[in-house]
Amino acid sequence: MAKAIRLSERGGPEVLKWQQVEVADPQADKVLLRQTAVGVNFADVYLRTGLYPQPLPSGIGSEAAGVVAAVGRKVRGIKPGDHMVYSLPLPGAYAEQRVLAADKLLKIPSGISDEQAAASLIRRKLVRVHIGQRYPLAQAAQAQRDLESRRTIGSTVLP
Repeated sequence: MAKAIRLSERGGPEVLKWQQVEVADPQADKVLLRQTAVGVNFADVYLRTGLYPQPLPSGIGSEAAGVVAAVGRKVRGIKPGDHMVYSLPLPGAYAEQRVLAADKLLKIPSGISDEQAAASLIRRKLVRVHIGQRYPLAQAAQAQRDLESRRTIGSTVLP
């Protein structure tokens, strides 16, 4: 079991719930990624509020980086311990662990941290959230509140 931030209704940051989730073993062409850095951006706010439609219940977040924990039997070129990054249109990145198609992952070059990779994979990255603290992904909700308050007080949020 792992934990993830889940949505079961639309609304403000208070609808983000830190919940236990089942994480399956990776199938033949999949990888189990233990996520260490998760990107937070305005698309996540739009998904949470319903501006971007998504069936509920749902995960949230589209990009993250982490360490490979296990690989499916048909996966080649990726092994446990490799640092990988991804950006996908399917929400669910606000999670401690995630099973993903191996061909959707990119190896992080040496000298680049997981945090740097998660924050720079897509151009619209605004904030990074680190996993591994006492309440790991609770920071994602705070980051969304911070972004929204900056928007309402007249600050400019750059794409």
